[in-house]
Amino acid sequence: MLIENCQIGELDLGGARVRRLALRDCTVETLVLTGAKLRDVDLRGVEFRHITGIDHLRGATISSAQLEALSRHLAAQAGIIITG
Repeated sequence: MLIENCQIGELDLGGARVRRLALRDCTVETLVLTGAKLRDVDLRGVEFRHITGIDHLRGATISSAQLEALSRHLAAQAGIIITG
């Protein structure tokens, strides 16, 4: 499934099993992933402001810019302290 050129306030995928989803040129205010099971989910085309359930990103593809933006949250989830 492809979702493109849209603005979404809250995309709640919490607890869902999501397969073969791609978002292109989308803005998502809040992405909820708590309890989600993702498989072949392409989030590279999404600009999101907040994400909950970051530990449920397994199965998603993100861009290097998104990874950089999420790095502190991912580190905190893993118990890693980033300084500097």
